[in-house]
Amino acid sequence: MNSTARRKKVEILADQPLVRRIVEVVKRCGVTGYTVLPVAAGGGRLNAWSDDQIAGASAKALVFTITTEAHADQLVEALTPLLNSHGLLVWVTDVDVVRPERF
Repeated sequence: MNSTARRKKVEILADQPLVRRIVEVVKRCGVTGYTVLPVAAGGGRLNAWSDDQIAGASAKALVFTITTEAHADQLVEALTPLLNSHGLLVWVTDVDVVRPERF
């Protein structure tokens, strides 16, 4: 059986136009891998929303990465100024990974 190691998964829900900026922050924090997924709809504290398929005006994306605790802390700190100004949602969870040398 493969052994596992504990890492941190950082997930960032943001408006699609911010994805490039978020990826730059991810890289600047020394995180080597990330994934970007489109998000079609959701609901939150204020209301439900869905992507306007024609104009893309409310398009959102989920950027996530799995990394070390130190890099996760650095990433969260770098994203903190954008939380209110750009309405980001950021959450961090513990994950157990196989082949920890990749993260």
